[in-house]
Amino acid sequence: GGLVGNSESSSTISNCYSTGNVSGDQKVGGLVGRNGFSTVSNSYSTGSVTGTGNYVGSLLGFTMSATVSNVFSAGSVTGSGSYVGGLVGDQNAGTVVGDVKTTTEMQTLATFTDTDTDGLATAWDFETNPNDDNADNNYWDMDYIESINSGYPFLSWQNGNHISLNDP
Repeated sequence: GGLVGNSESSSTISNCYSTGNVSGDQKVGGLVGRNGFSTVSNSYSTGSVTGTGNYVGSLLGFTMSATVSNVFSAGSVTGSGSYVGGLVGDQNAGTVVGDVKTTTEMQTLATFTDTDTDGLATAWDFETNPNDDNADNNYWDMDYIESINSGYPFLSWQNGNHISLNDP
C-alpha cells in the first residue's frame, strides 16, 4: 500500500493520507494493501494504483473483518486480476461505510455533512460544520478555490489554517 503494506490485529489507521502512485502484484491499495481486523478512518488516497494480480483497490486492496469509515479515494485504479475495485478491491466481512460518489459530489461539502446524502448516516467532522453536533475534533476541511487537494476534502491539520466551508 501507499502508506501501509499490511495492517492487522486490531491496529488503527486514522487521520492519514497517501498521494503517491502505487503498483504491485497481490493486495495492492493506495493507502493500505491488506487490512485485517483493523480500523481505517478519516483517511484518503489520491494517487493511482496499478496491480497485476488479485485484490487491487484505490484505497484498500483487501480488507477482512475490518471497519472502514470517513474515507475516500480520488485516484484511478487498474488491475488485470480478480477483485479490482474503485475503493476496495475485495471486502471479506467487516463494514465499509459510504457510497460511490462522482467527482462533483466529492468536491461538494454537503456530500459529507448533509445526512440526507445517499449513504451518509452521520456527518463527517468538518471544521465549523453546523450539521455535526459532535464536531469536536475537526478532522476535515475543504478548499473551494481548489488550491489545496484539488477541491477534495483534506485533513484539517494539513494546512494549519482554517478554510471557510461556505459554498462558493
